[in-house]
Amino acid sequence: MGEARGAKQGAGRDAISAGKTAGGAEGRMNCQKCAYYFVTWDPSFPRGCRLYGFKSVLQPSAAVYDATGARCQNYDEKTKNRRA
Repeated sequence: MGEARGAKQGAGRDAISAGKTAGGAEGRMNCQKCAYYFVTWDPSFPRGCRLYGFKSVLQPSAAVYDATGARCQNYDEKTKNRRA
């Protein structure tokens, strides 16, 4: 079971380095600017998406693309909290 998961994650990393995930190089999303992105304390799965409720080795947009074959449709850019 662990081998299958590791193989899929490795394939995702190769696709990212080739610019084939999350809409290609020109349409790639920056998950760190998304309101749903979070960093976890789990070194095995350091990135997460609150909306979809998962943690991943990959950027969440890449994980969504790998799972569905479509770009993330729920990207919502963070708003800056400005103190008066």
